[in-house]
Amino acid sequence: MKRVLLSLLGALALAHGQGTPQPQPEVLRGVGTSLNLRWHGVAGRSYFIQVTDDLKSWHFAPLIEAGNDEDIEHEIGSLKGREFLRLVYTDQTAVDLDTADFDGDGLGNLAEITVHFTNPLKIDSDHDGLDDGWEIDNDLDPNDDGSINPDNGGSGDPDCDGSTNLDEKAGKTKPKVDQDFPLQLNYIIRNASGQTMTDDDVNTSITLNDWTGDSSTLESEVVLSPILLSSKAATMPFPGTIPRAASGLVVTNLEHGSVRSLMNFSGTTVDGKIFASGYTSEAKAWVRGPATPNPRTIRMLRVTEDTSISLTPPVIEDRAYSDVKVVTLTIPANAEESDGFELASATTYISGVRQRQFITLSEVKIKPVEGMVGVLGDMVPSNQTTDPELHFVTPKESAEIAEDYVTLEATGLFPDEIAPGTPKQIVAWEGGEEFPNDPLKRRVKRDQTWKNTVKIITRPRGEEEAEDLAKLNVWVVWSTAEIVSPYQNVSFTFVGSPGPLDFPGATYGGLALQPNSYWRFKFTIQPAEIVSLNTAADRPDFSGENITPVPGEGKMHFFNTDEPADHAQLKWDLTRMIQVKILNPQDIPKGNFPNLYTFRNQPQKVDIAVPFPLNPVEGNDDPSKPGPQDEDGNPYAASQALGTAHDAGAITSVDGPVFGFQSSIGVPGAFLAQIADFREFARLEIHSGKRSVENPSWFRISDYILWHHAIAAIYGTNPAGNRIWADAGSHFGEGVFVIPGN
Repeated sequence: MKRVLLSLLGALALAHGQGTPQPQPEVLRGVGTSLNLRWHGVAGRSYFIQVTDDLKSWHFAPLIEAGNDEDIEHEIGSLKGREFLRLVYTDQTAVDLDTADFDGDGLGNLAEITVHFTNPLKIDSDHDGLDDGWEIDNDLDPNDDGSINPDNGGSGDPDCDGSTNLDEKAGKTKPKVDQDFPLQLNYIIRNASGQTMTDDDVNTSITLNDWTGDSSTLESEVVLSPILLSSKAATMPFPGTIPRAASGLVVTNLEHGSVRSLMNFSGTTVDGKIFASGYTSEAKAWVRGPATPNPRTIRMLRVTEDTSISLTPPVIEDRAYSDVKVVTLTIPANAEESDGFELASATTYISGVRQRQFITLSEVKIKPVEGMVGVLGDMVPSNQTTDPELHFVTPKESAEIAEDYVTLEATGLFPDEIAPGTPKQIVAWEGGEEFPNDPLKRRVKRDQTWKNTVKIITRPRGEEEAEDLAKLNVWVVWSTAEIVSPYQNVSFTFVGSPGPLDFPGATYGGLALQPNSYWRFKFTIQPAEIVSLNTAADRPDFSGENITPVPGEGKMHFFNTDEPADHAQLKWDLTRMIQVKILNPQDIPKGNFPNLYTFRNQPQKVDIAVPFPLNPVEGNDDPSKPGPQDEDGNPYAASQALGTAHDAGAITSVDGPVFGFQSSIGVPGAFLAQIADFREFARLEIHSGKRSVENPSWFRISDYILWHHAIAAIYGTNPAGNRIWADAGSHFGEGVFVIPGN
């Protein structure tokens, strides 16, 4: 007999037992052997049912009910085995209980139960310090605190950048993107006050404070401007006191701000000489982040702005950019901080005018806009470890990815700082094409294979040379496909009894379309620079084995049923699609055919026994097998292997299919055809290694090479009186096979 234990766990409900007491639920007999659970639904409460069979692992049933001061009853199963139930409630409610988010983790209640299998009443189901929604968004397991896979826990570091998942969450960075480490811009300040004269023969009188950690030296005019958030672009002063870390004031993650130094002087004229008095606040800045095995270089924009304020009457003039520089800060390998950089002010003074000078230090980046990564391609790590460049790789425009452009965006700038011809322009785009009506964006065409380097450079002033501030290489990759050596000698072989295509004891008369040489295919990768043999050249690293499954992973080959239909060993890969069509116009009975997948639907006059895969990047005739391989997917070295020889920069494959009919299939006068159409193509795994594989990882990088093998025969009698299959239009060659007369 089934035993059902029911308990009301008010301690687990978010109401914690407050308010109206909750009556105990009860179990009732339902129809037949089923049981029902009934409880009184208190108005203003929402109810969940949890189920377990071991009193350890509790799971939510796909049910959420709202109380309305009336009884609620649900069927809970039949009398089989044993099961424990408990009713959980919360004093929260919503119009739509399914999509409501009672625990505030960014996931709907029903999605937590049926999709993610998390607790809809706990923001952190596995108690690892990471919200369920954040773990889902970042491809971590919200039900594993690291005890199953250490990468999933709060102390995990799946991208091996030295920052734990908790650090990355706090720093608003991606735990599976090793270029996205949580950097902080640190700085300390000192103030100076006194007088100086503009003439060189007058001594300067300036008192400059030491670099100290005393928060009392902070002035309200030392400001933080979150320049990346245009909606919050207004200058925000610090309060009078700010706690300091031992190494300085932690200002902000670089993704969200910059630090400014201020000089504030007023000028007066005495005996024809201009004196300036007032104070200045200078900053010393550096970048701090977790130690990593490789050095990291951060290029930052240093902008000096001058503002004049007329004292009589008080009129604020527009700010003018007086200096634009690129500052390069490097965090050495296995270190946490870069060298310091002083933001010192310098200006001229005019009688009756107060001079204010701001120096801003901020990081500027170029990145693909949302909708590019995992759709058109991906950011691919560099083959270099010292000061690596950034690479976005996409296949050339094709039928399945018809987008004309890769679109990029600049972060860390206001539109008028990069828009051509504006008074405040301080930087400019280089490379790519203008994006209509948005100066912060740039685009690169996908209609040709090339490497297009897109930069943001400083705008030259006077005799100064432009400096590179940010750079991203966009690679549009494809390969030229060619048939190197098609079949030169293909014979139609009549097979004896018993032959390789016949059952034991079969009579004479089997027919096979059998090669004496192989088809050979060659794919030359473009641009050639992406597979350069120059190891010092900075390029995307596509060497080595693939890291994500191919699209046909887990599917078995239709003929070699113990081998996969689709496989890859390297990131560069060649694969093949096949479509097999059977023509049986005289309806040869199923019993005549061997027990093979291709004949499973017989008798049918026309049967697509094996269709092409719907996924344009999936192979279904690419089995792995021991011995000599039918492809060489390594473009970084020449190969002399039999059948797959090629120069560096290319990849090759071979194939030699054999088709035939056994004599035992035949029915006198019957026509039978087996048509195999092939699509040979190259593909590439374009994946950072740090994102979910739900979006495409494999991309087609060649046109399809179309070729076919078709055997067509009529079963009849030869002059000797033997029943045989006679050729009736069999053919092999390029393109799609078309039956003569059709």
